[in-house]
Amino acid sequence: MDEEYKGHCLWGSVQLEGRGAPGRAVIFEACASVMTGQNDISVYERSSFAQRAFFKTCATTLYDKLMGEHVPCNNVETALFDPPKGFSIRGEIFMDEQPDHDRFDTDKPRFARAEMMKRLDAYLAKQEQQ
Repeated sequence: MDEEYKGHCLWGSVQLEGRGAPGRAVIFEACASVMTGQNDISVYERSSFAQRAFFKTCATTLYDKLMGEHVPCNNVETALFDPPKGFSIRGEIFMDEQPDHDRFDTDKPRFARAEMMKRLDAYLAKQEQQ
């Protein structure tokens, strides 16, 4: 059976649940779902291809979501989960834009913006074909 992770915003109003192995510390194989508090969430377009969701009352960042993606959410904030254990670094993205203090000393793959945008374009093209 898949591992289950439960989390919430700082106030506890918005609750999330993730199933499956967590990937890049915040991406789940089986994604994650908002279980309660959907009406307490605000979403804005942070770029031409992604949205960011946050809790209206305290502005806790909840997740980022690719536009047009059929899964409920993606890139869930690790700190929301109780307790945040079992997460591991599987890679770093946009590493050419990371400040020095935000880099990890691992042997995991690192992807610069150009590489990530190529992957995103391929992913979006695949979504359009479905």
